[in-house]
Amino acid sequence: MIEYFCVYTKKGILRYQKGEKPGYLDEIILRVGISPIQKTLSVRGKNITVESRGSDFFLIIDSKQTFDSFEILIEKFYCNFEDFDKNFDEIIKSLYYERSKEDKQSSLNKIKQSKVRRWSEENLDAAILDYSSEKSIPTYSESKLNTITKKFDFPRKFSLFSKKIKIEELKEKLSTHLVDKNVSLEISQKIVKNVYTELKQDGFEYVDQHVFKEKIGKILSNMISQINHEELLENIRKCNQKGKIFSICFVGVNGVGKSTSLAKICCWLLQNNFKVYIAACDTFRAGAIEQLKVHVQRFKSAGYEVGLYEKGYNKSDATVAKNAIIMAKSENYDVILIDTAGRMHNKKELMISLSKLIKTNNPEHLIFVGEALVGSDSLEHLREFNRAVGEGITDKRLDSILLTKMDTVDDKIGQIVNMTVAGNCPILFLGTGQTNMDLTKIDIKTVVDSLMS
Repeated sequence: MIEYFCVYTKKGILRYQKGEKPGYLDEIILRVGISPIQKTLSVRGKNITVESRGSDFFLIIDSKQTFDSFEILIEKFYCNFEDFDKNFDEIIKSLYYERSKEDKQSSLNKIKQSKVRRWSEENLDAAILDYSSEKSIPTYSESKLNTITKKFDFPRKFSLFSKKIKIEELKEKLSTHLVDKNVSLEISQKIVKNVYTELKQDGFEYVDQHVFKEKIGKILSNMISQINHEELLENIRKCNQKGKIFSICFVGVNGVGKSTSLAKICCWLLQNNFKVYIAACDTFRAGAIEQLKVHVQRFKSAGYEVGLYEKGYNKSDATVAKNAIIMAKSENYDVILIDTAGRMHNKKELMISLSKLIKTNNPEHLIFVGEALVGSDSLEHLREFNRAVGEGITDKRLDSILLTKMDTVDDKIGQIVNMTVAGNCPILFLGTGQTNMDLTKIDIKTVVDSLMS
């Protein structure tokens, strides 16, 4: 019988799994590759079968025989996910008993003729990992939203140097390597200086991989910080216990995905049993309010309690936010999410407007939404936004960073370092896709390994 089953994407994102994940799974996936054909192989005495469907890969590990009913299994997965998840063991057992071609074809025909709404592979993200007005919340083997989307920890080969190297030579190699990984020149030089200084102080003239990786890991771990999610959730609860509503404000430049990120955070909060209210304070961008209305309607259709406050376009965002907070509190909501207009850091009037919004409403938590694709300009963006926040309320700063489009940069993840150092604030989440489920907690070790690969 099947020991393990999973569905993953070409980008290594695990969508679904059943059974205990084997330690050699990464090895299997690397061997299989991403070619769109069925593959069967034997690893450590186990029969491994992989079949692709669109951008998704279905993998089964069986200790006794090769699984040969993939077409039926995939149809059941796409046809009715909730039933598939709930009755997985029974489905697998029945497929093993259907040994003849006639049995299999009969089952396949019944599924295809079913009145249950079928989802196409192209819409799988929206169907399984997002909320729509036509379905309820799916049940996952992992209960929390922020653990569903994970990238496999593929083995990463250290590539900076192979043999012992002079620390003088290491300086230039490391600087070039970090810049290639999208770490800004300014911050890469800071990292190099710290590494060189510590090695020099420890009496090293030459360094090997082991010593270097230990040293760089320690330095980067100290530079990259992350939010304690449980502590943030507890702060919201404490605020609510005092009879207050917890306000979270989203800020950033144009086009980085603030509204989409707001919907993801809304989803996370809903999963943690908070009543969420949304303030549509982007009164400049055409379609901004309508975009939020779509998100709110989807949440409501899924059975969640989500409110929306909007007063149209060309209004004072500070005033809209103020009135939204009053309304949300009167209706006993726990959290209000304030969407703001995207603004370039060098647009003085818009930055003054942001300062006014902060001064008027003093949000409990400020999230800077930035994207992984931007280069060293992001450092200036962060500094200017922090300055604008501080002009609104003295000594107030950005509280966290949500870094979007991480699924588009491969291993060039230097923006994580750039953002945390330049903003002097921790990473809240990484955005790894377009659906509400595509949020990932940062893993410092994985970041360090990727930077050094």
